[in-house]
Amino acid sequence: MREAGEAGRRLFIIEHRFRSSRTGLAHKVSLNPFDPNSFLSCGEDGIAYAYDVRTNETRVAVRFLDFSGHRAPLNSVIHDPRSMGHRFALAGGDKYIKVYDSRFIRVSDPKPVFYFAASKVSNTTYITCLDYSCQGELLATYSEDNVYLFDPASQRALSDANGSCALSDSELLRFMSTQAAREYKGHRNCETVKGVSFLGPNSDYVASGSDCGNIFIWDKDSTKLLTCLQGDAQIVNCVEPHPHLHMTLATSGLEHNCKIWQPTASAETVPGDMDDLVDRNLKELEANSFQSEFRTILYTLMVDNHPLMGVEDSAEPRESREDGSEPGPFTHVPRLFHREDTDDDDMYLSDSM
Repeated sequence: MREAGEAGRRLFIIEHRFRSSRTGLAHKVSLNPFDPNSFLSCGEDGIAYAYDVRTNETRVAVRFLDFSGHRAPLNSVIHDPRSMGHRFALAGGDKYIKVYDSRFIRVSDPKPVFYFAASKVSNTTYITCLDYSCQGELLATYSEDNVYLFDPASQRALSDANGSCALSDSELLRFMSTQAAREYKGHRNCETVKGVSFLGPNSDYVASGSDCGNIFIWDKDSTKLLTCLQGDAQIVNCVEPHPHLHMTLATSGLEHNCKIWQPTASAETVPGDMDDLVDRNLKELEANSFQSEFRTILYTLMVDNHPLMGVEDSAEPRESREDGSEPGPFTHVPRLFHREDTDDDDMYLSDSM
């Protein structure tokens, strides 16, 4: 433990190091709400790790696979606050949310107990962040799309008490695309990994970052946009509520600082150009979605017609390169590579195409 801070202010920083074989960036950490000694993390290698600070134990909780059985990157992990710390949700490289129960997980063949995905979103989108409300509702923000709220209470569990899937294949397909209970529009989530969060003592509001540098706040029940606040000169990525001061919000973006927000203003703070800002975001979101669809079609044509290209399809961790360097992180677009009989370096599909 070390002490830091300015004169008159003391901050005690506790450092605890864990050993893990994670490759790539770690994107999110979720503290177990019923066990202060354990937490989960997820990252670009597609693995959710479980940690115990009492024993320094690190173990694989879930190897996240998409519906083709391939490893997919993870952007978010969050515990269900009403499950005594047993259930948690994962999302990342595709449009599906998967909810697991730690009591029934088999690492060799992890089976979710719930699936969620907004039925109207494109298959090319992916989820950048999740959050649970105190009522157990799930919030998901989609890249190149909007924020959606799901109600797990309205869904039938996919697994039985032994962790075996309780649905037939046809029933499972219906679960894979669920009609979201609510949708929140106005922000823009295209360029970086955006956060989303519930806000308020009863999770009354929804807050999100945006590519336009603003923080957007909606009423949860009516989905009405209440206000937007200038949080960064460029992009707001992270929005996190205080665990006890329910109307206190911390945000950060590309600037080198973190901002703390509280509802203490004595006058109206809704910007006069909020409607114009929302219109610009919606137009840019639509244009970006079109470009994404075009890149996906182009990628598919390249894979189908180029004799030297194929899609990496192994769910196992990739081996280190010959020069000893680690392979790059997973991306939401499958990686292109040359056949083994060529001497060229790996080939990637550029976003500028």
